[in-house]
Amino acid sequence: MAPRWMTLCAMFAAAAACRANEPTASAIKKVSAVGTPTVLVVNATCQPGPCVSFELRAFIPKFAVPGQLPTGWLDIGQVNTASACLKLPAADTLTVIGHDSTGAAVDTTRMVWTVQDPLTLIAATSPMTALGTSAEFTPASSAGWSVTFPSGPVASAVLPSTACAQ
Repeated sequence: MAPRWMTLCAMFAAAAACRANEPTASAIKKVSAVGTPTVLVVNATCQPGPCVSFELRAFIPKFAVPGQLPTGWLDIGQVNTASACLKLPAADTLTVIGHDSTGAAVDTTRMVWTVQDPLTLIAATSPMTALGTSAEFTPASSAGWSVTFPSGPVASAVLPSTACAQ
């Protein structure tokens, strides 16, 4: 019989379909006191133009699954103009179901991310093409953030700011 972590890895594709944006009640309670921060994203491709549209994603280190490529990410929103104000989600849950050699579910693990946990932003023009990434930060430590993509060969700085208007 294969070790459970190997079975877990083999079954990750099926488990990913179980991912739900339904955080636990305790996670929601923790976040309610903090609120949901915003991020002002500046699209540096618009100078001199034309603007290159990109999707803003967040990589969540807490969602790492043993033996898998980095999979812990959230879709934050689309940036189509010179800037966009996007609201970060309050929380997200990743559910991974482990199976034994017969395919029967033997365990389930739920990992909950909230704005009190760190993340890294990624600007992507397609699923496999990134314009850039940011430094890791913890969203709950400020009401708002600002970041510029792309920033060249270095990680974009994510700076605390006031919340932007959506």
